Amino acid sequence: MALYDINEYLTLNDVAEYLTDKCSYDFDLECSIDQNRLIETIIQLVRNDKLHPVFHYSGSVDFLEKKVITSKSGRFINHEMVLLNITGSMSVRDYYFLSDKNFDKLIENNCSNYINIINCTIEPYHIDGKQEIVENNILYYREIKEDFSIIFHDLLYPKLDLDKLFNQTDTAVIEKPRQKVADLQNELAQAKTEIEDKSADDNKELNPKDSAYHLIAVLKDLLLDPNTTPYMFKTDNQKSTNQPTQAGLAEYIDAMNLKGLKARNINGMFSDANRLLSDLKKY
Repeated sequence: MALYDINEYLTLNDVAEYLTDKCSYDFDLECSIDQNRLIETIIQLVRNDKLHPVFHYSGSVDFLEKKVITSKSGRFINHEMVLLNITGSMSVRDYYFLSDKNFDKLIENNCSNYINIINCTIEPYHIDGKQEIVENNILYYREIKEDFSIIFHDLLYPKLDLDKLFNQTDTAVIEKPRQKVADLQNELAQAKTEIEDKSADDNKELNPKDSAYHLIAVLKDLLLDPNTTPYMFKTDNQKSTNQPTQAGLAEYIDAMNLKGLKARNINGMFSDANRLLSDLKKY
């Protein structure tokens, strides 16, 4: 029995071990290519409504009751959730679904974003899935009342979701045809091929020496451009001091979409250069 078998919610490392055991794909998270492959696989499963990421929250919440009101405009049907009542407030320790909107925010910038969800409406996790949004349904939510932030690596994944895909749960709970396993294996194989092809293309052109020369050329163009100002290199995250930073410069170059010059690589070269310059100044 693997350690993940005793957990109801799996970390990213647990998911890697789970998929390695079930699909015979060896996800080595010490390798950036394998880590990216795993993250892309998780994103595809979330997009296909097969995996529902959650997060753990401990703190104060308001209990909300909302009603689904349906309206039609031509061929389009709109659902609006109207607040009926705030039934109380209390401190909780529980797991909650992450909304699609917040998931999209977290995976931006190579999954380096963080989001603050104070005053956000959240839905408690339930093994039967999210509440159904149909006309006149009464839905039950929570509203976070404390300063609370999460990053991509804080997310957890219900083991039941993965068990459903691989038909590992008790048949009294759920039965899935073997085709589900084949479908997931095909998705994983496709994700693996796409990411490996992309990584191969990136690495084909970029050895460390070439990467450094490319970066120097870009920096030269920026320095000689009379329209360049330092404040073009501010970071976009919520903790930004509104001042130009090394990370902001890396993000600016990343946005140029030059092959191989991604923020992660650029920051790595900057770190090496900073260290070498520091050593040089000692003499």
